[in-house]
Amino acid sequence: NPKARELLARAGRSIGIAAANAVSLFDPGAVILNGGLVQAGPFLVEPLLTAFGKHTLPPYTQNCPVLVSQLGQTAGAQGAAMLPLRHHFEFENLRLRRMEQE
Repeated sequence: NPKARELLARAGRSIGIAAANAVSLFDPGAVILNGGLVQAGPFLVEPLLTAFGKHTLPPYTQNCPVLVSQLGQTAGAQGAAMLPLRHHFEFENLRLRRMEQE
């Protein structure tokens, strides 16, 4: 459907520009794409990557890859489930507890 493809391309361009702005502000190590729209594949992702490349400064385009998550629809739930576990298994927490016991 040409109309649907154009809407996905427009959404991809908008997300690419938003991602470029976020990368310029926060300098993350990577941008990970996930969610239902990413399942549209190249109809969304290719315009997104093009817009990201056009609107991102060269140091950021070289140091910040844009990747599609392999975790699927459960990525958000998996991340939320890891937060309480992370608190108990971080190296800093273990080291601090050991020092408190001494």
